[in-house]
Amino acid sequence: MPLNVVKGRAPIVLVAPHGGRRDSERRPWGGAALKMNDLHTAALAHDLAARLGASALVNPSADRNDVDLNRVTAAHDGAPAFLDALGDLVAEGLAAHPRLSVLTVHGWNVVQPAVDIGFGAHPDPHTLGGGGPCAIAPDFATTTLPRFAAALAARGIVATPGLRYPARARENLLQLFTRRYCADERAAVRRLAGFAERVDALQLELSLPLRLPGPWRDAFVDACAEAFASDATADPCAWPAWLDDAAPPEPIALEFVAPGLAGLAAIDPHGGRLLLFPDDGRLVHFTGERVGRHAPDRVGPLRVTTDDAGAMTVEFDGPMLAFPDTMPFVDLERGLATATAVAVHVRLALSPSHVGGDDACPFGTVRGRARVGDVTYDVAGHGIRTRREVALAPRRRAGVRLADGTVLIVRGDDGIVCRAGVHRTVRRCALRLDERAVRLEVEADDGLRITADLRILHRLPVVPGVPGAEPIAFLVCMDGDRPAGWLTVRAGDGR
Repeated sequence: MPLNVVKGRAPIVLVAPHGGRRDSERRPWGGAALKMNDLHTAALAHDLAARLGASALVNPSADRNDVDLNRVTAAHDGAPAFLDALGDLVAEGLAAHPRLSVLTVHGWNVVQPAVDIGFGAHPDPHTLGGGGPCAIAPDFATTTLPRFAAALAARGIVATPGLRYPARARENLLQLFTRRYCADERAAVRRLAGFAERVDALQLELSLPLRLPGPWRDAFVDACAEAFASDATADPCAWPAWLDDAAPPEPIALEFVAPGLAGLAAIDPHGGRLLLFPDDGRLVHFTGERVGRHAPDRVGPLRVTTDDAGAMTVEFDGPMLAFPDTMPFVDLERGLATATAVAVHVRLALSPSHVGGDDACPFGTVRGRARVGDVTYDVAGHGIRTRREVALAPRRRAGVRLADGTVLIVRGDDGIVCRAGVHRTVRRCALRLDERAVRLEVEADDGLRITADLRILHRLPVVPGVPGAEPIAFLVCMDGDRPAGWLTVRAGDGR
């Protein structure tokens, strides 16, 4: 197994165990329970080593699905050279310094600028003080660790103390630097565990913008340099507030279409998502998890608000991933390799078309502006407010406005037909589709029948990374020469 070894003078060792790449032709995504490799972590580890003057042990190419180097037994049995090289770097560092920091660099596939910092134990006020089952000592826990979190926060990067990835599982590599393996029968494992009393080890789970080349990665490297510099202050300080005390929101989403740009924004108790489809065929994507502190209407740089009159606002200011086409989620690892980080600013407002009874119509006009990199879109279109979970929807959905003004909002066989401000209940919905078009047939409970032949403008197929999960596709459709709206279909729909 090829390994890149860098020797530096600073009391820091960087480890990138998952920097390899999966062979997508050999291992088709969705056909087996595969682990993703952490794209760009190898290059980032080298950048950090150069900036910090640190040593580094980097896996540049080996597939995580062959040997998972972040698992103690897997590394010992399948790649003993990895543990030997790590032991040598730690021994050399401790020969020159009284203590050493070991930082393992991993990927977290969200797009909010965030780092989840694991230290080997479940985070709580006691473990944040270090010692005990942790891979960090009390002095490190009350000085360097919160200083690192503050340096990240100052650059707009949210830091959480292992809320998502605490690195506390027995086989996690970080556990070598706790007391767990001190009497292990394996010599290479026991050797590393013998250094634990003089090592402070962290697992850094980095979101995508912090790994991709660009200003957010530069900001992360700058924060590391500030926090781990040899002349950094050692004054005790506290970790910033990290528990979320706000009530989670109800799921809410906006699906909109307009000449030049279509999109979907969703927020719920678990996280948030924003997708933008420019007419040039690209996909611009954000996804975030509700980890740490968030206002109820916000996940990272995404904010979705509503009012009692049915109006809705979507705001976003931060990084998104730009893909050259709409196919990245067919094979996620391969797709992410084509992404670039781009600055995006969005402000859109939905105004309901009418208010009837106790509720506003979920359909309305959408106005606003979206700036994607250097391109600005003036949005003048329409959209539909829905209750959509961030998780992939298993049922087919339709939210379209036909050229004659009829609005169809359907989930499964339920929904409404809105015509001239009058709502009818949907009794049945059927669809047939091919690569280019969809026929939508809807029957209302009063006998009204509507047939719409829609042209597919954008198709976003998604193959969930769970064996046996049914593929789905998000479709942006046109009715004639007018943007109509969104459909979500399953692989078997219309066949």
